[in-house]
Amino acid sequence: MKRKPTIYILLICTLLVLSSCTGNKEIYQSESNDLFTITITADSSKYSDDTAIECYATLKYIGDESITVYHYNPLVTFNIRDNNGYNHSGGMIVEYLNKTFQPGDELHIPYKKVAGWIDSEGTPFDEEFAMEPNLILPKGEYRLSANIYYYLDEVEILKTQDSLTATINIVVK
Repeated sequence: MKRKPTIYILLICTLLVLSSCTGNKEIYQSESNDLFTITITADSSKYSDDTAIECYATLKYIGDESITVYHYNPLVTFNIRDNNGYNHSGGMIVEYLNKTFQPGDELHIPYKKVAGWIDSEGTPFDEEFAMEPNLILPKGEYRLSANIYYYLDEVEILKTQDSLTATINIVVK
């Protein structure tokens, strides 16, 4: 009679271990330069075509002293590309802003869809994509990127511009 609880405990443990091997593990990728580390993170690398993709970026200032950077709005943008020529960038407003960073400052930027479409021979899912508030993609292989474009001098923009991009790959089945 004592074996039944042991068998149930082993069965439950086995199910827990197997459920953790489903492939729905968070993925991320980081890139750094002398001033920043940018990281893009998604809740999985595999999705179904009716599942919302949760992703965000973090931007960490790794310099040693306070710095002000000049940038478009928003500071961090997201880009989605596939192998068939689809390229959706989150867009930037041509408005110069500035942000001062202290050593160790870190920003958490959730993905926010900024989308529109035009009536042309564009990608067929543009309108559907734009109208859906969540990030849901049709079947395919995609590269999601988080990007920062910035300048170190308000006047000498072209001489002090820099950028940094981190990219992850996801599959929608």
